[in-house]
Amino acid sequence: MTTNRISCRGTAGFTMVELLLCLTVLLVLAAVALPRLPRLGSVPLTGAARIAAADLAWAQARAIATGTTTQVVFSAASDSYQIKADGTALSLPRSDSGSTSEDFSSVARGATIEIVSDTTVSFNRLGEPAAGATVTLRCGDQTQAISVNAVTGRVTVP
Repeated sequence: MTTNRISCRGTAGFTMVELLLCLTVLLVLAAVALPRLPRLGSVPLTGAARIAAADLAWAQARAIATGTTTQVVFSAASDSYQIKADGTALSLPRSDSGSTSEDFSSVARGATIEIVSDTTVSFNRLGEPAAGATVTLRCGDQTQAISVNAVTGRVTVP
């Protein structure tokens, strides 16, 4: 009785052409995907800008709800800001401890976020800003602007 054995010696594994083809596909995917990923420093910068924009919108809503002028004062010297009504600092909307100022070092978790220049945004009792404003934040060589429209008071972070 003879048995037919099939040899598997020459068919195991991948050929060099298949390996090179897979490597080429991976390199093309990496070349397309990597430029689209955000740079490491932009994540805390964008987060800080969105927090500040939310506080600006809250200050505007507070001015409308209370019928009083509300200001958001950004200080470049301390890299922080305060929300004020009639000259008195208010507790920030997210603060459980009653904190009256937002220091960007607590937001950035190790990244240094700076306010480029002193800026004050004032909303009247109708929520209209006294003037348009742009607050610029910087983290290393990157900047992020927060804009307040002069007519509508709309706060945007591009």
